[in-house]
Amino acid sequence: MACLQGGDYPAALRCFEVFLTAEAENTAAREAAARAAERMEDWPQVARHWLELHNADPTAIGPVRRHVAALFKSQDWLAAKSFCDRATVLHENRHRMEATRYRLRILLERGDLPAAEKLTTTARQDAPVPSGLILALAEAWLAAGYACRALVLARTAPPSDDPERAWLIARALGQKQAWQAARITLEPLLNGPMATRARLALARNAAAQKDEATARRHYEAVRQDAPDHPEAVAQLARLAIADRDPGQAIALLEDHGKALTPARRAHLRARAAHLQKPGAGREVFEALLRSQPRNIALQIAFARHLREIAALEEARALVDTALEAAPEHVEALRLRMAILRDANASDDLQLAAAEAALAQLPQDAGLLHAVGGLLARKDRDAGAAFYRSAIERAPRSAVLWRNCVYHTWMCNRVEEARRLADQALERLGAAEAATLADVAWIEQAAGRLERALRLIDRAVRAEPSDIRTISRAVDICMEAGSYARAWSHLEMLDRLQPERRSPGMAGAAARCTAAFRAVGRASASAQPMVPAPVPGRFPDRLFDAIAACSRPNLSPGRSGILVLTSNLGAGGAERQVTYSMQGLSDRGPGAEPVTLAVNSLDPLQGNDFFLEEVRSAGIAPVELAAMHQGGAIRGLLAEAPQHAEAVRTLSALPPKIARVALPFYVLCVRNRPRVVHLWQDAIAVAGGMAAMLAGVGRIVLCTRSTRPAEIRRYRRFLRAGYRALDRYAGDVVIVNNSANGARDYENWLGLPEGRVQVFYNGYDFAAMNDRAAAVPQGRLRAELGIPPAAPVLGGVMRFSSVKRPDLWAKVAIAAARRQPDLHGLIVGDGPMRQEVMDHVARAGLSDRIHFAGRRSPVEPWMKAMDMLFLSSVTEGLPNVLIEAQAMGRPVVTMDVGGAAETIAPGKTGLALGEAPPQELGRKIAKLLADRPRSAAMGRAARQHVEARFGLSRLIEDLGHFYGPRTGPANKGSTPLC
Repeated sequence: MACLQGGDYPAALRCFEVFLTAEAENTAAREAAARAAERMEDWPQVARHWLELHNADPTAIGPVRRHVAALFKSQDWLAAKSFCDRATVLHENRHRMEATRYRLRILLERGDLPAAEKLTTTARQDAPVPSGLILALAEAWLAAGYACRALVLARTAPPSDDPERAWLIARALGQKQAWQAARITLEPLLNGPMATRARLALARNAAAQKDEATARRHYEAVRQDAPDHPEAVAQLARLAIADRDPGQAIALLEDHGKALTPARRAHLRARAAHLQKPGAGREVFEALLRSQPRNIALQIAFARHLREIAALEEARALVDTALEAAPEHVEALRLRMAILRDANASDDLQLAAAEAALAQLPQDAGLLHAVGGLLARKDRDAGAAFYRSAIERAPRSAVLWRNCVYHTWMCNRVEEARRLADQALERLGAAEAATLADVAWIEQAAGRLERALRLIDRAVRAEPSDIRTISRAVDICMEAGSYARAWSHLEMLDRLQPERRSPGMAGAAARCTAAFRAVGRASASAQPMVPAPVPGRFPDRLFDAIAACSRPNLSPGRSGILVLTSNLGAGGAERQVTYSMQGLSDRGPGAEPVTLAVNSLDPLQGNDFFLEEVRSAGIAPVELAAMHQGGAIRGLLAEAPQHAEAVRTLSALPPKIARVALPFYVLCVRNRPRVVHLWQDAIAVAGGMAAMLAGVGRIVLCTRSTRPAEIRRYRRFLRAGYRALDRYAGDVVIVNNSANGARDYENWLGLPEGRVQVFYNGYDFAAMNDRAAAVPQGRLRAELGIPPAAPVLGGVMRFSSVKRPDLWAKVAIAAARRQPDLHGLIVGDGPMRQEVMDHVARAGLSDRIHFAGRRSPVEPWMKAMDMLFLSSVTEGLPNVLIEAQAMGRPVVTMDVGGAAETIAPGKTGLALGEAPPQELGRKIAKLLADRPRSAAMGRAARQHVEARFGLSRLIEDLGHFYGPRTGPANKGSTPLC
């Protein structure tokens, strides 16, 4: 009991558990153990102990209530249903209302809305209907998040002056953020037996609105009746600390803090002490832990304080110590997750922490989301699959539904994502504004913006005073580009809560205002200083305005090349950026200076893969994300306020564009480059807007592959952005890394043929061959059991639908059946790998078709092949075909995208049209069997790619695109926007 009274709940629970092994029927010890577990928020343990107490006395209702509450807290709805069905005491008439409330809550949380509505209707059929039953039903709807439904029910409960009825109505109004109506409902309760509850609710509502003065007044009123009320004391101490009055907080805690748990009291005392003297908060905890070194609650509170003062390594070590003693402590597990997130720990570490917490609360929506998000960052397919299971565990979570839909959509499984969105509507329902708004949010993630707009309009019409719904309407309208519509919703919010815009809504209002102003400045008839809502789609209108009011500044003082890319991760485009930087830095004395800007170099995201290679070329990249966080924009405006209008205009762009465009604008202004070179679609549009406003004379837009139709590349604004850039008064050069891609971009953008020039990839063939020679191909063949003289058909790919690994396997099977000594070798990994392996096994060829997995470097594995086959359904300019030819290997490819551009048809490889796998396998087997011909094709392949795709050719092409150092006369003044 001493541990329990001292706040060391884990130690107390351990002691009770030891005692109960010998005295299992001691109900007092069992109840104390349950209460210790409650303090730890270890709800599975709480449920277990109260279940034992219920089994000891099945007629007592108290243990039933506590057990069900613990199951609800742990979101174990199936266990709750099973218990409620078999607990005989709940079947007694006197507990009918309670049992009905439990069953209704379970149905709602499991997403069975039709059954929930049926139960609600059935329960009210008997006349007269007791007021308590109606309120019990309303309570269940409210607890599940259906505030509107709860309000409708509660308002039908007689009598109208019942304080319990008013209390429930006020809580429902608070959940809807209808603060004024909630206040009006609560104030009459201040003069009755529910005065304390009403004052606490008023204080909480005021705190939620950031109205600290009103919150303080109500908490002080609570303390007039109950000076040691724990919540009032804790919140008043917190408010004093927020007001930077640590003395008042310390005095309050010394006089009345005994009502708080020791850990809570110590935490507040440490925060106040730290405010008085930095570091003094440590002394508070260190003194307590000297006398109670194993008090886990104090250790966790100390770790929380260390996290607040950014001592993250110490905080993590302390939490780890606590978890060694109590590995299932949910609060400690959650805190460890937060510390790792703050410390930017690796995804693997964060995932392990989240999974450990989830193991304790398997239905917790927040923990499910944490695990799903981390998995999706590592492997989007794995993340989508996890979210698919998560919505079965927590079917009422709109966040889980949205992420399930979003990640499925981003995996290019569009129809599946939209089916999931339809299921979300069925499970969440459309009975009230809040759920309609959630479904609209989910539809937005499925790319169905028009449908999302229709749903959110219905939600706003149903609840025109619901702040949460209207706020979501603003977000969806902004995403859909309907700024004028968003503005009307912002005006509604202003009427509902004047002077209380949330940061998100304030940001949306600022973007709208700046966008309307910029469009107005581009129109001669507009009044730019009094911006009015502008119809049409944004950011399209804004792109057009930027292009219309920007003029290139071609003054002689401009010099240098400014290159911008998204990151330096392990991708094909990033390698081309690296080669470009190496080549440009080798041009010798007198060459124009080159600056490389990178949006992110975050090592945790793998964005720094090529960083050292770039640095070794003498180039130090500038990271835009660091500039954004470091106040570069404020610094520019302080030095040169004439740029304020351009900064406002760029700030009006969607956040994902603005985060790149704003710091890049600063670079363009400070560096005054002659040429800006932008790599890939989203960067091209974001950087292009900044470059136009900065008056850059020549902008090179480097596109890759074909138009961005795949979901992972698609952005709604790209086409409008490119078309606006094409109308810029300066020189805009558009290039693509294949002729096929160039023609496709021209068709997509409505540009004349030849407008998009071809800029083939460059390759460091010497380095490739060095990597290939480092590992003997015979050793790799032996590792897989491939005979030295066997012909090997190879493949290198990600096992995803766009690469068609299933087709590769079918062709390899067909070829192997024609040629008994032929083997297949495929390098790579991905979501379809097991499916393809199973297909090969069913064909009885697992001993001849080999799966090497992901390998790096890949060149030795290509060298171990005799021919490479590319089976993709679409491609840009496939690196793998060029790399295989550089290894002296002939290639066979499906004739898709720019694949045929990589070969000399019939001389270095074959481009095949769509045909049955047996026919493709026949052609490949025939070529592999003709050893002299395939060897000659391999020799020709190496010569071919070195001539067309060498690094010297890449640098020569860049010089052509960048143009001469002295340009034509100035085509205009500096930017107008």
